Amino acid sequence: MGLNAIISLNGIAAPLWHRVAQVVKRKNNIRWSAYTTDYRADRFFDQHADFYQYCLSDNTMAEWCETSNEEIDFAYLRQKEKEMGVSFWSLYYRDRRLSQSILGMDYATMKLKSLYDRDHLLRIFQHRTKKTEEFLEHVRPDFIVMFSSLSSIGTCLLYYLAKAKGIKVAILDSARLQDLYLFTDRYDDFPKIEQCSAYMKEAEKILDAYTNTGHFPLHYINDLIHTSSRLRTYWNIMRESWEARRLTYHYAASLRHFVWFKVKEKLRPLTDRTHFEKPLPDGKFIFFPLHFEPEVSLLQYAPYWTNQLETLSHIARSLPCDISLVVKEHPVMVPFRTSDYYRQISEHPNVHLVSSKLSAFQIIQKSIGTVTISSTAGWESMLLQKPVLVLGDVFYRHFPWSIPIESPKQFYTLLRELDDWIPPSREVIVKCIANILALKPFHFKFFKYEKHPELLTDKAVDELCDHLISFVL
Repeated sequence: MGLNAIISLNGIAAPLWHRVAQVVKRKNNIRWSAYTTDYRADRFFDQHADFYQYCLSDNTMAEWCETSNEEIDFAYLRQKEKEMGVSFWSLYYRDRRLSQSILGMDYATMKLKSLYDRDHLLRIFQHRTKKTEEFLEHVRPDFIVMFSSLSSIGTCLLYYLAKAKGIKVAILDSARLQDLYLFTDRYDDFPKIEQCSAYMKEAEKILDAYTNTGHFPLHYINDLIHTSSRLRTYWNIMRESWEARRLTYHYAASLRHFVWFKVKEKLRPLTDRTHFEKPLPDGKFIFFPLHFEPEVSLLQYAPYWTNQLETLSHIARSLPCDISLVVKEHPVMVPFRTSDYYRQISEHPNVHLVSSKLSAFQIIQKSIGTVTISSTAGWESMLLQKPVLVLGDVFYRHFPWSIPIESPKQFYTLLRELDDWIPPSREVIVKCIANILALKPFHFKFFKYEKHPELLTDKAVDELCDHLISFVL
């Protein structure tokens, strides 16, 4: 008897995941069912429906919810929240299309703009939960394969309900080292390996490469930014807007909206914002990097810290009198922020907004520590033996020398205690890197292959499938 499994076919990555399913089925006789996340995945599934046993379509559920008058069963919803260990409203705020009514590529500072009232949203939660449970009961999967971005209420429910039912989940995630990827069963942490001494030398080389050069080679970031041309990106936005016009809770941008959005994107970098910027202070300072938004770095890893201006204000109010706060913009966000956003930052007298072109490595070296939500700069700071106050549920939050933050009330006490903070030994840092290497991550350019599946070689997909099979079996 073969095994049953579910694979999440998400957006433009559907051809990539379908190819994975084909190879795994050939090697291990897996009976696949599919969860499709949007209209692109639906369209792809329709062309390959014979391959799969069953399918749960996100858009089909969404279309039903549009006209539903189903009675709200609060006892059922409370029971499911208890089983999953998470509130439905926290999942709502993660879903930028449901809570903000924006298209996936229409990036801007996050603002709530739901198209539905409370009761309609509760019906959406209820119907989606019931349909997902029915799907899991029908398929009875031995495991589920997903990508690490749980950015919609549909993928979140699939993940949390599977966890509640004891179904194994295989999440493909970046190892945060070079172009390495691995499979894990949690989106916010990596498994711990006690015996990782065999990887210590390789870990030392990775640490030395960063501390000596200041270059942190995270290839997945470059792949995400540079895999498509501007013209292709604009075309995708317009096509997504047109296709989404009939779908529930999707904001369909008009041509006028699209043109005006792109005009503002071009004009903003031309405006003089240097008067908001200051040089690095001479005295002691804490580093706070701004995040790309709206993205999973905030919505998924830190749903209670999504307002970066508010978080920055909490930090500024809590600083000891001899410490300043240095804020650096994410380079990709410069065309999308308004001048007023930077003005609000610069109005704090103990905050220095520095140029986005300044090296994070240089800032971290001169700082006495970093406060971060879930930024890669937090991981870099840890490698440089700096104290890191971590707000989000990101993997390095669980490292022994991180300083987790649960409430704004903790800022003052923890910032004041940084003078007495004892840095970790080099051996401890190397061991944490070695633990990641002991999970046997593999080279894979996900975002490149996602947009250009024709570049995915047989060797690359075979290696990915071998790691998947090893992880789930």
